[in-house]
Amino acid sequence: MGYDISFHPISEAQIFEWYFDVVDNSNKAREIAKKYSVDDEGDNFYENKYIDILDISKNVDADECFDETYGYYIANIQGIFQKFFYVRGASFSFIENSIMDKYYKKWEEFIPDNYKKMAIHNEIQNNYYSGKFIPYNMVCQLLDDYENNIEIKAVLDEQFSLNRIDILLEALNFAKESGVGLLESDGVMEPNPLELNDSTCYSNLFNCDIKGPLLYQEAAVKQIEALENDKNE
Repeated sequence: MGYDISFHPISEAQIFEWYFDVVDNSNKAREIAKKYSVDDEGDNFYENKYIDILDISKNVDADECFDETYGYYIANIQGIFQKFFYVRGASFSFIENSIMDKYYKKWEEFIPDNYKKMAIHNEIQNNYYSGKFIPYNMVCQLLDDYENNIEIKAVLDEQFSLNRIDILLEALNFAKESGVGLLESDGVMEPNPLELNDSTCYSNLFNCDIKGPLLYQEAAVKQIEALENDKNE
């Protein structure tokens, strides 16, 4: 299946405001949705989608994985509220070099205590998972290090090859300018590279920055053309 990675600009405070503080109060959640105008057209479609995600999360068992449930739901909720970014197959979770560890903040460091009893991996281990979370101060540090630290730049350029680094940098800069952190996830957005209008999104498709899906589409078309040329030779 491969990995459809998305990057979600969000702060710890927003994680609480949009999720932990309202998960058991649908009326309060609807107030939050209206506060942030998640439905420009006034039909409550995304407000209802937000409530649906909160309702689904109420059925999570304690023996399930946090990253595969609550972490993933939080990523989807962010995409209902604000802009997010997409790349195909590249993730902080896939970087094995420990030099990157200093940029990440673990869920256990800030989520409510009752959630800490679950298995928490703090990385993408499968499809439909949340991954690394980079807090605002380390978003700023990572951007600075990318410009001034040769080793950090090399690690990121290798993982986010084929122009995907441009998408990551845009996501990081957007988070910095917004004063928030950055959460990665898999499976929030699943583009159909041959027909982007038929893509699957469990959040708000229109909040996904188009550059990432277009880059994926371009790569897919080149692969198809190469296969066709091989057949004709």
